[in-house]
Amino acid sequence: ILDTSPLLHFRLLQLQLIEIIREVLGRNNGNPAATDFRPAIEFAISQLSPRAPTDKSYLTALEQTMALMIFQPDKMPAEMKELLDLRLRETVAEEVNKALLKAQGMEPVARIRELVRARAWAETTARAAKVDLPDDMSIGLDDRRA
Repeated sequence: ILDTSPLLHFRLLQLQLIEIIREVLGRNNGNPAATDFRPAIEFAISQLSPRAPTDKSYLTALEQTMALMIFQPDKMPAEMKELLDLRLRETVAEEVNKALLKAQGMEPVARIRELVRARAWAETTARAAKVDLPDDMSIGLDDRRA
């Protein structure tokens, strides 16, 4: 899958670099020595820098990721803090899951999720149109009885 999806491969490698940097930033009360970043720099050189010239967005992403080593976490610009946000792990994991499902010929979003979204949209639309609906319209996904 990674051979056929260079962007996904880059995103996984970028996430790995971010995790290395995150670990270093956690040392010495957020004040790591410059030499502590050597593993991150070596990883970036060997894994990410060869990919950067192939796509301008890769180069930009690599530059932003490397800049994490310059700022103390509490003084980082917002766009850099986003790279350290744990939700990035979830986003990349979702991308991997979608790619795996697509490679297996399966839908990347479960059909039940689409149905639940459609039902929620229909209920919201009906309520906005002042249609008389019960206050509680459980769909049976919890222990309550409808």
